[in-house]
Amino acid sequence: MSHIVTMQTQFLSAEHLRRACDKLKLPKPVQTGKMLRVQIDPGRSWVGFSVDTETGNASYDGDYEIQRNPVFGELNMRYGLERAIDQAAALGHTCEEMKCEDGTIDLLVYAN
Repeated sequence: MSHIVTMQTQFLSAEHLRRACDKLKLPKPVQTGKMLRVQIDPGRSWVGFSVDTETGNASYDGDYEIQRNPVFGELNMRYGLERAIDQAAALGHTCEEMKCEDGTIDLLVYAN
């Protein structure tokens, strides 16, 4: 049986967001108070979003719908992977990433 799951990312960890940007070769996020600004389209003057690191909520900047930008989707996926890998490691588990042909990533978690 298959299931459809809807997820909403909350960016609660600045460190995991920085790692996700590094892995995707995006500019490093800029911290301004409790806000973290992330630029996802370096070719334009500013297309990105700001994250409130206390609530995890993102507000979107730019002149088009950022949520439709494929880089934003990749960043969401990579952020979630970075958090999941660290949480699994904290419990003593090991992880393996498998890249799929459609661009998604399967994360295998081995309980130890």
